[in-house]
Amino acid sequence: MALLGRVESTPLLEPAVRDRMFELLAAHFLRVSRESFERDLAEKPWTILIEHAESRELAGFSTLLAMEGTALGGPFRAIYSGDTIIDRRHWGDTELARVWLRFLIDFAARAPDVPAYWFLASMGHRTYRVLPLFFRDYHPRSDSEFPLLEKSVLDTLASVRFGKSYDAARGIIRFEPARECLRPEIAELTEAQRANPAAQFFAARNPGHGRGDELACLARISPGNLTPVARKLLQRSGNDRRVPASATALQQS
Repeated sequence: MALLGRVESTPLLEPAVRDRMFELLAAHFLRVSRESFERDLAEKPWTILIEHAESRELAGFSTLLAMEGTALGGPFRAIYSGDTIIDRRHWGDTELARVWLRFLIDFAARAPDVPAYWFLASMGHRTYRVLPLFFRDYHPRSDSEFPLLEKSVLDTLASVRFGKSYDAARGIIRFEPARECLRPEIAELTEAQRANPAAQFFAARNPGHGRGDELACLARISPGNLTPVARKLLQRSGNDRRVPASATALQQS
């Protein structure tokens, strides 16, 4: 069943769409409340909506927030991804990733002289694995030290966004008391998934992901930092449903 994505201004979302978004959220997370969902949504100016092409039923969404600051004396801009869900029936579809990547590239292009980054708080290994799939360089990772500039950018973003809940030394966001967390069947790694190096790194770096701890992550947004998979995805129109063998859609954050 074909999916189509679009970016919508969050204040313009209709009540029925908000109801479906919360339904999807509750199907993938524990300890969610409508109040916290609406409060978080109100902070995000944009929402990517993924709908069935024929029925227009909502199959997924991602909320987006622009941030900016200075690190080591220089300015930067960033896009923070909030709640991000794709119906489990459509895991493997790339429409959400396609629309999201186009949004990031357009965002960076609006101020080409200012470094732009994608800021992610990853609660699940599937979301962390988006980083090596679409970006050549990203952090944290197992095979490279965290550059001083990028670490400063990430610490600035995470501290502004999460305050004292962010542990800069560990790169972990931990709420007390615990907030929402992925349902166990989604958070837990299968034997096959444990063989994936990125999933292994995520589980080791964020051992509390099952309770809802998040790993703060960063990737530079630039055409030169995109992988071949990402570049091919951006070249496709919304009607081209072919999926590269190594690609997977954004899933839970």
